[in-house]
Amino acid sequence: MGRRRAKVFFLHSDPVVSYPQRWFGRIASREKIDAAFEWFNRYLRRAMPLFDSLVVCGDSLGKRLSDRHIGPAHCVALGIDRAAFSPTLRDASLRADLLAQCDLPESATLLLGIGRHHGEKRWDMVIDAVQAAAAREPVGLILIGKGPASAALRKQVGGNPHIRMFQPIYDRPQLATLMASCDALIHGCEGETFGLVASEALASGLPLIVPDEGGCAEIARPEFAETYAARDAAAATQAIARFCARDRAAIRQAARRAAIAVRSDRDHVADLLRHYDALITARSSRVAA
Repeated sequence: MGRRRAKVFFLHSDPVVSYPQRWFGRIASREKIDAAFEWFNRYLRRAMPLFDSLVVCGDSLGKRLSDRHIGPAHCVALGIDRAAFSPTLRDASLRADLLAQCDLPESATLLLGIGRHHGEKRWDMVIDAVQAAAAREPVGLILIGKGPASAALRKQVGGNPHIRMFQPIYDRPQLATLMASCDALIHGCEGETFGLVASEALASGLPLIVPDEGGCAEIARPEFAETYAARDAAAATQAIARFCARDRAAIRQAARRAAIAVRSDRDHVADLLRHYDALITARSSRVAA
């Protein structure tokens, strides 16, 4: 008899964090919001016995599900096309040009934000934090992306010369060069279950300024990153200030060392196939018994 098929539930996001927690976070506690959406947790719990495994793409999502008594979850973290990104792509002249476009000298700090312009990404909070930090330090922000919140973000930026918004970059070598040429990636979304953009940034030798929850927090390490309390613009401002006060060469060197260990998409596929094979073998053994 041939080996039996295994059924896997692959969960790559947490809708409760991405939507209700964000929508109602200003008027209710996280515990109350979770309780109000307990029906969704019950739905997942009822579904789990139908599958041989629940697979998640990051440890942070696995922990969230465990806290809500869903699982057990098997984590197979995502990865990136590591060959496309490298610290060696850093272009000092590009950095100088971007700072000039932000009306800042080369001694300033150049932050990079990349992602869809949507409420869950919290770019409005990032802009508030950068504007507050720039009142005390020469800081510029290059924001790459577009989406339903683009018009509101442009209005928020207003005439601030130190923040520049650009359309998405679909040319991979151009994006990789940009990542390698800035001073830090700044991110605002705590709901992401795996920090793909943070991984690409780190593979480019780019230090990180990220929230202390979610997939980006899993990647961040003190030697090359600053973290801040998620959803808190003031905390993000303080993280930017701490970053600016650090030895830029040292933190950049730490990021370059970490770049070689960034998980690749090949690592993800290999681990996922191994997990699938183990599930099929276990199911076939149960049937044979």
